[in-house]
Amino acid sequence: MATNNPFTTRQVCNYFYKVITDAQDEPTPYFRCQCSVVRKQAPKTGYSNLFDHVLKRHPDFVVTMMASGTNTATLVSFIDQKSQTVFCWLDWVTTCNLPFSWCEDPSVSKYTNLERISTETLLKYAGLVVRQVEIDIGLALPVKFGIMFDGWTFQSEHYLAVVAVFQHNGRADKVLLTFAPLIDDDVTDHTSASHVKFLEGVLPFYNR
Repeated sequence: MATNNPFTTRQVCNYFYKVITDAQDEPTPYFRCQCSVVRKQAPKTGYSNLFDHVLKRHPDFVVTMMASGTNTATLVSFIDQKSQTVFCWLDWVTTCNLPFSWCEDPSVSKYTNLERISTETLLKYAGLVVRQVEIDIGLALPVKFGIMFDGWTFQSEHYLAVVAVFQHNGRADKVLLTFAPLIDDDVTDHTSASHVKFLEGVLPFYNR
């Protein structure tokens, strides 16, 4: 690796390469460098094959990356294109409260430069994000924490918010665990027992 190199091998490879996707827009083991050379990243080999090409063909990679502004605080330059595309679609759909099928609406492509994505793919990554958030919250929750309920009724549907309350860095902190209709196949009324049953269905998502 070049001397005085402030970048990790992963950052260098993410800067120079883009993953090649198949017909279903799924990533393959092949990556295309900025110089158009295609290299394969073999399983369990890390970035050695990709980085070896950079060392041989782009020995001034540190200067190139520094000049491009990738030495700034932003991490965008090190995020692959597909990840950025998925994030932008998820951000757009969730922020504007749009249906997930919005990404396939023919009129959308007229007004955005975002790469197209299927509803199935968007739902797949939305589910993965939700699961990762649940894992992170579960790890952040202490052994003992409080539960706070809040409710909201829209027409005939009653929604229940479950908030975990706990001490963090000497101050009270809270995090929303769920916001969903109280009544479903298992809960049929608004009694305190129903609230407990509802809570019992929520906590396992956070390993509690």
